Order: sequence, then C-alpha cells, then structure tokens
Amino acid sequence: MPITMPAEWARQSAVLLSWPHSDTDWAYMLDDVKRCFRHIAEAIIDGGEKLIIVAPDIDEVKYDLEGVDISNTLFLPMPTNDTWARDFGAITIVDDGCLKLCNFKFNAWGRKFAADKDNLITSR
Repeated sequence: MPITMPAEWARQSAVLLSWPHSDTDWAYMLDDVKRCFRHIAEAIIDGGEKLIIVAPDIDEVKYDLEGVDISNTLFLPMPTNDTWARDFGAITIVDDGCLKLCNFKFNAWGRKFAADKDNLITSR
C-alpha cells in the first residue's frame, strides 16, 4: 500500500493554531491579529473540529476567546516564535492504512527568522 497524504479537504481529527502574542511578528498590530485568530478559532469550532492551541500564556488565550465554546479545545502551554503552524506543524501521512505524523525541521526561510521554539512543538 503506498504512502499518501490526505487531501486538504479530508476530514481532520484536529486543527493546530499557534496563538499570536507580543513576541511574534504581529506585535505592532496584535489586537487586530488576535481578533482574526478568534474568528479562525470560532470557524474551526463551529465546523465541529477539535482545536489545539499552543501559546506561551494559555490564560491570555482563554481571555481572548471569552464567550467562545472552548469545550473541544486542547490548550498546550509552550513557547512559540511565530504563528504559522503550516510552516512548522506536523505533516500527516497515511502509511499502510495508519495515520502518522511527520516532524520536519522548519528552516525559517533560510534562517531569516527564529524558529527554535516552533520546531519543538510537534515533538512535544
């Protein structure tokens, strides 16, 4: 059986978000970006997906999500460099009928940016 990658539209068991904070590239417009991420989180939750949020300060994220049903959300406190989970998050493959998570090292666009904290997220 060949190794495959699920399509972008395939049902997911969870979606990972790395929450913006003052030490990310979004510091200069943090309030606007947090509002945008709140809308993203609401859309994921409304779609019935489990949400996984990583952030250095989980209490701050819960405050940002006040009024949102977070009962199907897993909060993982950990340091992060940035918010682009698609760059550093796990890649899912199907191998012999089993889902597996691959952990690749993100080089932060040729080391232009820090990614040392982000590169630890998948293994944690």
